[in-house]
Amino acid sequence: MVETLSIAVCICDEVTLADFILPMEILGGLNISDIPAMAPLLGEMPYRVKMDYLAPSMRPVCSLTPGLVTVNPTITYAEAIEKGIRYDIIWVPAGEFLNPVPDPRN
Repeated sequence: MVETLSIAVCICDEVTLADFILPMEILGGLNISDIPAMAPLLGEMPYRVKMDYLAPSMRPVCSLTPGLVTVNPTITYAEAIEKGIRYDIIWVPAGEFLNPVPDPRN
């Protein structure tokens, strides 16, 4: 029987992409046996993953390098709480809330 693990990736402005993009790509590899052409090569994987990218709002989140890369949240924290979503894994990459960077606009 295949078990699906739910992962919450908590993102905020000035998030460090390297802290979550590669790990999520690797974890996403658990779903590769769902691709019909790959299943015979890899065999059955006992786990699948479902990832949500949580943020305070649904606006695109700016990476550490402003204007270069943005990440689109899939759900807000408030929505996840309202829906009673429980996650198996909570991933908190570094970003503004862990390592404040002065805003040059202030």
